[in-house]
Amino acid sequence: MEFFCLTWNHIICIILPLISLSSSEKFTVLGSNHPIIAVVGEEVVLPCQLSPRMSAKNNTIRWGRDQINSPVYLYENTLHITDAQDQAYRGRTALFEEKLELGNVSLGMKNVRVSDEGIYGCLVESLIWYDETKIKVIVTGTGSDPLIYLDDYEGKRIRLGCKSSGWYPKPEVTWTDGKSQKLTSVSETIE
Repeated sequence: MEFFCLTWNHIICIILPLISLSSSEKFTVLGSNHPIIAVVGEEVVLPCQLSPRMSAKNNTIRWGRDQINSPVYLYENTLHITDAQDQAYRGRTALFEEKLELGNVSLGMKNVRVSDEGIYGCLVESLIWYDETKIKVIVTGTGSDPLIYLDDYEGKRIRLGCKSSGWYPKPEVTWTDGKSQKLTSVSETIE
């Protein structure tokens, strides 16, 4: 009967490469420290990067949102999985595939909607490690230029009107005179 005996040096020589391999595969997912401002109808990029910079091509990349069960975007086994994707994001979101090799897992979103405002999570998972980050998106919009018009007049009194549309969030309307003094509004309709 033969006995195979390993010394501590042998054990360390076997385990050390395994420890080095796993620590070289660890990464941190970095997003933005500041909210991302998105404009209704425009395109926006939610920045996300692996650190240290390494390829993300063979990782699972899942973009999600609080309060939404299905993913905003899912990349798994080098495939873009659209079957499980939330319907509201189909055809509007994409990764920058040519940048995955550099660890860039940012999400591009086109045709931004008011409903896109919220907290997004970017989760990246390898065979032995995962990490995630959160990114806040604030949606804003612009409306049409205000049109001020003469609505009515009687003697020395005139009534002015102001029309504008397409604003998000809804604006606060303030009338002022030539000396920047606030004037009282008789009526106001904001739709």
